[in-house]
Amino acid sequence: MSLDQTQPYDALIARLERNPDFLRFASEARLRDAELQLARAQARPNLAFGGGVRRLNESSDTALVASFSISLPTYDRNQGAIREAEVRRAQTTVARDAAFIRARATIYGLYQELGASRSRVETLRAEALPQADRALQETEYGYQHGRFSYLELATAQRDQLELKAALIDAAADYHRILAEIERLTGEGVTP
Repeated sequence: MSLDQTQPYDALIARLERNPDFLRFASEARLRDAELQLARAQARPNLAFGGGVRRLNESSDTALVASFSISLPTYDRNQGAIREAEVRRAQTTVARDAAFIRARATIYGLYQELGASRSRVETLRAEALPQADRALQETEYGYQHGRFSYLELATAQRDQLELKAALIDAAADYHRILAEIERLTGEGVTP
Protein backbone atom coordinates (compact mmCIF):
# COMPACT_ATOMS: atom_id res chain seq x y z
CA MET A 1 0.00 0.00 0.00
CA SER A 2 1.69 3.18 -1.16
CA LEU A 3 0.64 6.71 -0.40
CA ASP A 4 1.13 9.28 -3.11
CA GLN A 5 3.17 12.35 -2.27
CA THR A 6 1.07 15.51 -2.30
CA GLN A 7 1.96 18.94 -3.53
CA PRO A 8 3.03 21.60 -1.03
CA TYR A 9 0.41 23.67 0.80
CA ASP A 10 1.17 26.83 -1.23
CA ALA A 11 0.52 24.97 -4.49
CA LEU A 12 -2.82 23.78 -3.14
CA ILE A 13 -3.82 27.33 -2.24
CA ALA A 14 -2.87 28.51 -5.73
CA ARG A 15 -5.17 25.85 -7.19
CA LEU A 16 -7.97 26.96 -4.90
CA GLU A 17 -8.47 30.12 -6.96
CA ARG A 18 -9.25 28.02 -10.05
CA ASN A 19 -11.97 26.08 -8.24
CA PRO A 20 -15.38 26.50 -9.92
CA ASP A 21 -16.84 27.56 -6.57
CA PHE A 22 -14.62 30.65 -6.70
CA LEU A 23 -14.94 31.25 -10.42
CA ARG A 24 -18.64 31.93 -9.85
CA PHE A 25 -17.63 34.90 -7.74
CA ALA A 26 -15.92 36.36 -10.81
CA SER A 27 -19.15 36.02 -12.79
CA GLU A 28 -21.11 37.59 -9.97
CA ALA A 29 -18.62 40.46 -9.76
CA ARG A 30 -19.05 41.14 -13.49
CA LEU A 31 -22.83 41.17 -13.00
CA ARG A 32 -22.53 43.63 -10.11
CA ASP A 33 -20.20 45.83 -12.19
CA ALA A 34 -22.80 45.88 -14.98
CA GLU A 35 -25.52 46.82 -12.47
CA LEU A 36 -23.34 49.67 -11.22
CA GLN A 37 -22.70 50.94 -14.75
CA LEU A 38 -26.43 50.82 -15.48
CA ALA A 39 -27.26 52.78 -12.34
CA ARG A 40 -24.66 55.41 -13.24
CA ALA A 41 -25.96 55.61 -16.81
CA GLN A 42 -29.51 56.13 -15.53
CA ALA A 43 -28.32 59.10 -13.48
CA ARG A 44 -27.49 61.05 -16.63
CA PRO A 45 -30.21 63.05 -18.36
CA ASN A 46 -32.03 61.22 -21.12
CA LEU A 47 -32.10 62.87 -24.48
CA ALA A 48 -34.96 61.88 -26.73
CA PHE A 49 -35.43 62.87 -30.36
CA GLY A 50 -38.47 62.09 -32.38
CA GLY A 51 -39.87 62.83 -35.75
CA GLY A 52 -42.72 61.90 -37.98
CA VAL A 53 -45.49 62.92 -40.33
CA ARG A 54 -48.87 64.22 -39.17
CA ARG A 55 -51.98 64.52 -41.28
CA LEU A 56 -54.51 67.11 -40.33
CA ASN A 57 -57.99 65.86 -41.34
CA GLU A 58 -59.78 69.20 -41.14
CA SER A 59 -57.59 70.97 -43.62
CA SER A 60 -56.24 67.91 -45.43
CA ASP A 61 -52.74 69.15 -44.77
CA THR A 62 -49.71 67.03 -44.02
CA ALA A 63 -47.05 68.28 -41.68
CA LEU A 64 -43.60 67.15 -40.70
CA VAL A 65 -43.25 66.99 -36.92
CA ALA A 66 -39.99 66.91 -34.90
CA SER A 67 -39.59 66.60 -31.14
CA PHE A 68 -36.79 66.88 -28.67
CA SER A 69 -36.92 66.25 -24.92
CA ILE A 70 -34.41 66.17 -22.09
CA SER A 71 -35.09 65.20 -18.50
CA LEU A 72 -33.74 67.54 -15.90
CA PRO A 73 -32.74 65.56 -12.82
CA THR A 74 -33.02 68.35 -10.31
CA TYR A 75 -33.98 66.18 -7.36
CA ASP A 76 -33.35 62.56 -8.31
CA ARG A 77 -29.96 61.84 -9.80
CA ASN A 78 -30.34 58.09 -9.10
CA GLN A 79 -27.91 58.30 -6.19
CA GLY A 80 -29.81 55.66 -4.21
CA ALA A 81 -29.57 53.09 -6.99
CA ILE A 82 -25.91 53.91 -7.55
CA ARG A 83 -25.13 53.51 -3.85
CA GLU A 84 -27.07 50.22 -3.74
CA ALA A 85 -25.14 48.89 -6.74
CA GLU A 86 -21.84 49.92 -5.11
CA VAL A 87 -22.80 48.16 -1.88
CA ARG A 88 -23.85 45.00 -3.72
CA ARG A 89 -20.53 45.00 -5.59
CA ALA A 90 -18.65 45.40 -2.31
CA GLN A 91 -20.72 42.58 -0.77
CA THR A 92 -19.70 40.30 -3.61
CA THR A 93 -16.03 41.05 -2.98
CA VAL A 94 -16.39 40.51 0.76
CA ALA A 95 -18.32 37.25 0.25
CA ARG A 96 -15.59 35.98 -2.09
CA ASP A 97 -12.83 36.93 0.33
CA ALA A 98 -14.65 35.30 3.26
CA ALA A 99 -15.28 32.11 1.30
CA PHE A 100 -11.63 32.03 0.21
CA ILE A 101 -10.40 32.48 3.79
CA ARG A 102 -12.72 29.71 5.02
CA ALA A 103 -11.58 27.37 2.24
CA ARG A 104 -7.93 28.20 2.90
CA ALA A 105 -8.36 27.46 6.61
CA THR A 106 -10.15 24.21 5.77
CA ILE A 107 -7.38 23.16 3.41
CA TYR A 108 -4.78 24.02 6.04
CA GLY A 109 -6.53 21.82 8.60
CA LEU A 110 -6.97 19.01 6.09
CA TYR A 111 -3.34 19.30 5.01
CA GLN A 112 -2.23 18.93 8.63
CA GLU A 113 -4.54 15.92 9.07
CA LEU A 114 -3.18 14.46 5.83
CA GLY A 115 0.37 14.69 7.14
CA ALA A 116 -0.64 13.11 10.44
CA SER A 117 -2.45 10.26 8.65
CA ARG A 118 0.55 9.68 6.40
CA SER A 119 2.87 9.63 9.41
CA ARG A 120 0.55 7.21 11.22
CA VAL A 121 0.48 4.87 8.20
CA GLU A 122 4.26 4.96 7.82
CA THR A 123 4.83 4.36 11.54
CA LEU A 124 2.39 1.45 11.64
CA ARG A 125 3.82 -0.05 8.46
CA ALA A 126 7.51 0.46 9.27
CA GLU A 127 7.64 -0.10 13.02
CA ALA A 128 4.54 -1.40 14.77
CA LEU A 129 3.40 -4.06 12.32
CA PRO A 130 6.85 -5.70 11.88
CA GLN A 131 7.22 -5.83 15.67
CA ALA A 132 3.78 -7.42 16.00
CA ASP A 133 4.67 -9.93 13.27
CA ARG A 134 7.90 -10.87 15.10
CA ALA A 135 6.04 -11.11 18.42
CA LEU A 136 3.44 -13.41 16.85
CA GLN A 137 6.13 -15.60 15.27
CA GLU A 138 7.95 -15.90 18.59
CA THR A 139 4.71 -16.61 20.43
CA GLU A 140 3.76 -19.28 17.89
CA TYR A 141 7.21 -20.85 18.24
CA GLY A 142 6.91 -20.73 22.05
CA TYR A 143 3.38 -22.16 21.92
CA GLN A 144 4.51 -25.05 19.71
CA HIS A 145 7.29 -25.82 22.19
CA GLY A 146 5.05 -25.49 25.26
CA ARG A 147 6.46 -22.23 26.64
CA PHE A 148 3.32 -20.08 25.99
CA SER A 149 -0.34 -20.79 26.59
CA TYR A 150 -3.07 -20.60 23.97
CA LEU A 151 -4.30 -17.35 25.59
CA GLU A 152 -0.93 -15.71 24.96
CA LEU A 153 -0.99 -16.90 21.34
CA ALA A 154 -4.52 -15.58 20.85
CA THR A 155 -3.51 -12.23 22.39
CA ALA A 156 -0.55 -11.92 19.99
CA GLN A 157 -2.80 -12.75 17.04
CA ARG A 158 -5.41 -10.21 18.20
CA ASP A 159 -2.71 -7.53 18.63
CA GLN A 160 -1.44 -8.15 15.10
CA LEU A 161 -4.95 -8.00 13.63
CA GLU A 162 -5.70 -4.78 15.53
CA LEU A 163 -2.55 -3.19 14.13
CA LYS A 164 -3.49 -4.27 10.59
CA ALA A 165 -6.97 -2.78 11.09
CA ALA A 166 -5.41 0.42 12.43
CA LEU A 167 -3.16 0.56 9.36
CA ILE A 168 -6.17 0.16 7.06
CA ASP A 169 -8.09 2.84 8.99
CA ALA A 170 -5.15 5.25 8.81
CA ALA A 171 -4.76 4.64 5.06
CA ALA A 172 -8.51 5.14 4.57
CA ASP A 173 -8.33 8.41 6.53
CA TYR A 174 -5.42 9.53 4.35
CA HIS A 175 -7.35 8.86 1.13
CA ARG A 176 -10.57 10.40 2.48
CA ILE A 177 -8.71 13.59 3.41
CA LEU A 178 -6.89 13.59 0.08
CA ALA A 179 -10.23 13.34 -1.75
CA GLU A 180 -11.64 16.23 0.29
CA ILE A 181 -8.63 18.42 -0.57
CA GLU A 182 -9.04 17.52 -4.24
CA ARG A 183 -12.73 18.45 -4.03
CA LEU A 184 -11.89 21.84 -2.55
CA THR A 185 -9.14 22.61 -5.04
CA GLY A 186 -11.06 21.20 -7.98
CA GLU A 187 -8.01 19.30 -9.23
CA GLY A 188 -5.85 16.30 -8.34
CA VAL A 189 -3.17 17.14 -5.80
CA THR A 190 -0.69 14.35 -6.41
CA PRO A 191 2.08 15.02 -8.91
